[in-house]
Amino acid sequence: MFRRRSGITLSALPKYLAKGYGQGEGASYQPMIHVQDFPSKGWRNREFGFKTGRQHDYLSNPELHYHYFLDLSKIVVDFREQFPLLPLEMTLGIAEQCGIRHPFDRVAGEPIVMTTDFLVILPQDIGFSKQARSVKLYKDLLNKRTIEKLELERRFWQAQGIQWAIVTEHEIDLALVKRMKWVYKFLPVSSLAPLSEGDIRQIAVTLTRLLISKSDCLSNIALTCDKQLRLKAGQSIAIARHLIASQQWRVDMTKPVHPFENLELLGNSLLEPGRKKGAIHVSAKKRTT
Repeated sequence: MFRRRSGITLSALPKYLAKGYGQGEGASYQPMIHVQDFPSKGWRNREFGFKTGRQHDYLSNPELHYHYFLDLSKIVVDFREQFPLLPLEMTLGIAEQCGIRHPFDRVAGEPIVMTTDFLVILPQDIGFSKQARSVKLYKDLLNKRTIEKLELERRFWQAQGIQWAIVTEHEIDLALVKRMKWVYKFLPVSSLAPLSEGDIRQIAVTLTRLLISKSDCLSNIALTCDKQLRLKAGQSIAIARHLIASQQWRVDMTKPVHPFENLELLGNSLLEPGRKKGAIHVSAKKRTT
């Protein structure tokens, strides 16, 4: 019978490091754990990261939800999921020091490599800074063993001088995630093919003027734009979703964004080129990055 791997053991680590697991940055990064490593859980979430240019692997829905905040955030330049806490000797030493049992593979009889759900890369005046985030369900924080492993993570990152925090579903607004998912796949210009960038710019300017001048729902305004510019039905609404995702239209994502309702613009970078683009906050309830 197939046995679900509990993690990368000490003896197996060199093999996975040779394959590039837990290494790289941007498009070249490979997570230390992939979704195919956990076939029996049913949590097989994969999502493309437009910021990173690669496919991301997630082991839970909250991790996937957090992905959207990071990928759409203007203050995040890179993020790496399932980031390894290496060298393994360091977490073993921390566990011994604080009297906590280190994660262990009972079949192999060896300790396994610990991971943090996200390592987030942020710009600063000189170079970049890093933040570590563990995404957990709030109910799991009531489990003693979960808290012990989180304490090992906390101490590891503290020793690195890197800020670490826990993110639960209470910091991730599911209604906001739903709105972000509605625009997410239209973030890249390529999603609007065969329209060229010049076509998109022209349509976007016309659409923005219509939205500002007319008091009507987004769907009707987009349909008016389609007819006015002789576009295929649906092209203008797709561009509207692109403008929201790319933050060329600044809207309050904490409020409902629905095609059959009026959309209030807080500003835009199309008719106001001198204005600085806003940012979608990482969380609508609490900024956690």
